[in-house]
Amino acid sequence: MKFLAKMKEKQMQRKIGGILCGLLCAGVVLVVPSAWADNYFGDDGKTHMLTGANVSLDSGNYDAVYGGYNNTKVSPPEVFKNNVTITGTVATNIVCGAYSFYGNVRENTVTISGNTLGNVVCGGVPVLQTL
Repeated sequence: MKFLAKMKEKQMQRKIGGILCGLLCAGVVLVVPSAWADNYFGDDGKTHMLTGANVSLDSGNYDAVYGGYNNTKVSPPEVFKNNVTITGTVATNIVCGAYSFYGNVRENTVTISGNTLGNVVCGGVPVLQTL
């Protein structure tokens, strides 16, 4: 009896998986990372780097992925020459080569291939808050 129950469960999982895959491929289902997913910063995922970050991801769930990142009033507030490369299957809301809340961004790149899901992809975002 257990064998039949397991077999029916497997059949149902395959059927649901096929339906979800069809809806996803048709663009009906939007998959986004969890609201509690971490952000990824710099080379190691934790360090806010101004320059020279080389992020390379091939899997995982992140709210945002940043190569270079500056959210403090540091001199110089320029964030530049950072690279983000995403291959494989990565779910993320935002991918930025660089982000600077108080300064400029330049010469940042983002390369994406594979099954990456994201809402916003940018080479750089200067917010430039002058108060």
